[in-house]
Amino acid sequence: MSDFISNHESIADNIQRQKTNLYDSTHTISYIELFGYEIELGEDTEHDKPYYVETNNKPDENFSFRTNSYSEAIKVYSERLANAARKMELDHENKADSNIMLTNEHCLQGSSNADFTGKVVVIDSKSLLAEYRSSESQLVYCTHGYGAKPEAVDKNILGIELYSEKPVEYGRNQILGIADESKLPKWAIQNMSRKNYRPLLTSEEKKGYSQTSRYNAMKEDFEEVTILNKPALFTSIRIDRNTVPRGYHLYEVRHDDDCQGDAVQIARGIMVNHWGTLITREEIKLPSDGYLDIEPEALNYDTGDCHNMKEFMDKYPPKAKPPKSHER
Repeated sequence: MSDFISNHESIADNIQRQKTNLYDSTHTISYIELFGYEIELGEDTEHDKPYYVETNNKPDENFSFRTNSYSEAIKVYSERLANAARKMELDHENKADSNIMLTNEHCLQGSSNADFTGKVVVIDSKSLLAEYRSSESQLVYCTHGYGAKPEAVDKNILGIELYSEKPVEYGRNQILGIADESKLPKWAIQNMSRKNYRPLLTSEEKKGYSQTSRYNAMKEDFEEVTILNKPALFTSIRIDRNTVPRGYHLYEVRHDDDCQGDAVQIARGIMVNHWGTLITREEIKLPSDGYLDIEPEALNYDTGDCHNMKEFMDKYPPKAKPPKSHER
């Protein structure tokens, strides 16, 4: 009653061909794109098995089912649609924030007209297919592209999707701005640190995007790292020293001048090439000039399970009764 055939004409091209040929015997009954699948139910009146279901989920793969039973075609069409829906559901279950969408509030103020090269940008959710509208699909590390420049309004950017690490391409008009790390989901911060996908901002950009704001250590998320073999908390934002509990030390980290994401120096305060903030229990001895040069390997990411100041204090309690004048 039925058979399977394969060909290499895309479903979209086939539908367009039908629209431009009034005498074509083939017509589409139902068509849907879902989670990378193109699924079509159609009829070819000149074929001995006129009803067909085609599924195309790869550029070079087109898979067609034919039958002379309309009800059987409907059944196969429904099964393929359900299969695509199940895969989409499983994908969403594996994503921590599949129901969260990022908006302008998650971008650095005034950054929509910035140079996006080397920055993590937020894609407008309205530019995405419905099944991909979540924060995991909205964060992209821009590597290059004519559209990365502020004046290139109608050009595209190329980059890496932060969650899947797949190469992607978007128009500049589909980008809301540069991501504000202080407002991003925890998984995004961890991926940015692990893969060096951090917004490397110049001192002028930091000033223009209000990056000199300092935040409360007790309210922010961190990742546990080691610095010079000492356990520490790390965040890319600036922390208010006055909010760090007594018995702990705050340092800031400078990245390299080539913007390769390498930590090269530690000090009590960093203005230019600020990479992030460290909070340690063990004091780091600084030289007389206050700046300690380090090798990039001295800062190791993803080494522990503490994600905030309270968890760090429980795991690494302060040493007994630090003096009131104890330096933070």
